[in-house]
Amino acid sequence: MILRRSLLPRLRPRPLQPLSPCRRRLSSDGHAPQPVIGPDSVEVSGRSYPRDDFTNVTARILSKVGHNLHNQQHHPLWLIKERIKAHFYSAYMGRWGNPLFSVHDTLSPVVTVEQNFDSLLIPPDHPSRKRGDNYYLNRTTMLRAHTSAHQSELVRSGLDAFLLAGDVYRRDEIDASHYPVFHQMEGVRLFSNHELFSSVSCGEELSLFETGGRRTPEKQETHSLEAVKLLEFNLKQTLSRMVTQLFGGDLEVRWVDCYFPFTHPSFEMEVRFQGDWMEVLGCGVMEQELLNSAGAENKLGWAFGLGLERLAMVLYHIPDIRLFWSQDQRFLKQFRVSDIHQAVCFLKLQFVTERLRVPAAFDLCRGAAISPSAGAGGVKRLQLQGGLEGRMKDGVLAESYFKGGPLDPSDPSDPSDPSDPSDPSDPSDPSDPSDLSNPSDFSDPSDPSGPSDPSDPSDLSNPSDLSDPSDPSGPSDPSDLSNPSDFSDPSDPSDLSDPSDPSDLSNPSDFSDPSDPSGSAQ
Repeated sequence: MILRRSLLPRLRPRPLQPLSPCRRRLSSDGHAPQPVIGPDSVEVSGRSYPRDDFTNVTARILSKVGHNLHNQQHHPLWLIKERIKAHFYSAYMGRWGNPLFSVHDTLSPVVTVEQNFDSLLIPPDHPSRKRGDNYYLNRTTMLRAHTSAHQSELVRSGLDAFLLAGDVYRRDEIDASHYPVFHQMEGVRLFSNHELFSSVSCGEELSLFETGGRRTPEKQETHSLEAVKLLEFNLKQTLSRMVTQLFGGDLEVRWVDCYFPFTHPSFEMEVRFQGDWMEVLGCGVMEQELLNSAGAENKLGWAFGLGLERLAMVLYHIPDIRLFWSQDQRFLKQFRVSDIHQAVCFLKLQFVTERLRVPAAFDLCRGAAISPSAGAGGVKRLQLQGGLEGRMKDGVLAESYFKGGPLDPSDPSDPSDPSDPSDPSDPSDPSDPSDLSNPSDFSDPSDPSGPSDPSDPSDLSNPSDLSDPSDPSGPSDPSDLSNPSDFSDPSDPSDLSDPSDPSDLSNPSDFSDPSDPSGSAQ
């Protein structure tokens, strides 16, 4: 049941509607005005918003606005976004040979409460609207909690197929897999009666809608069953092809029925990856009321949404979500690849623990065999993935090197060290786990022998140098940002949602199962 695009009619597009001022695009060049929280107003992206009793956004959170990690070239989130975009560009073409899906990844994260909730049919008393779960500039304006906040305006502008990516903001506990700022990507596609049924025998006799219907687990009250089944097939086929491009061939996929306020029926996609089932995204048939209010009452549509951090952590083996905010070149340079589809495996940035015997071919990354070559003085160098090198003598891997110098933040000649001790704006912050310029960031402060000396290539004594910061058995670091008050207002008693409250449905677009013990779908 693949649609034959050559049979699609020449449709007259709906007239484009201008975006309101609060929906302006943000530049990703890093020159956006700095946010300011004053006594009477909050200024974001050059626009001022009056404060009221609902204002709870903090300066720390506002400082993240405009970073647009998903648009920073060679950032791991950018790589995932570009891979998804490239797939849709190549697999789905319009009638004139242009890409069918348009891409929108620079829309401002400042939205109205109506955009974030009302346009998605989220009830006024829904728990997801709680002040303790969102960042409000005032009662009518907020930082978007999901990219779905822009669905209605893009459909209203006349778009029938689009991808949308951006940063989203939710008050949350901070740990290795949760952060109050993360990134989502979603897609929407609408079909007219002819577009959906053109590949079906006697399709001209079928209709998207029916009168006098009733809502069932399989469909909405106004939709015909045959239309929903064909739309569901197209949705699942589209998403199966996408994840196969991301994870590789021979991928086992399963679909789980679920509930979202803005789609029905709704599904979660799970893939079998490294022996375990993992939730990848959520999707479903868009609620017709949402389309009717956006001026697309004669069409049916599907939508999907996913978390870029979640995919990047799995595909690139990144152990901590906070690392995505690192400006350390030793992290970022690992993702500077010539081809966005090139395999990348994140290598931890500290020295190799203890003395490790290696064979002629040392596999540091799954599927990447690395062979040593003889160097001066009988020392063999290992060419590692991501621009790293290792040095080996007599079968012992001595230390990890970056091309051009050792990973030694105390060595001023190290070109990979972005900090400048003479610069008062030095980004080096030992309390920030995304700042990798501190050699103890990945070490155990409780070790009486102290951290290994990064300037001593013979010091291989600290086995925690390559520890996994997501490991619950890891060190207890009082400077770690796992304290949720770091991004919150300590004077606000409703500041943080209660993670132990089973009635807390604060993530309406998370496309995840709140009963899933594996955590959120960031």
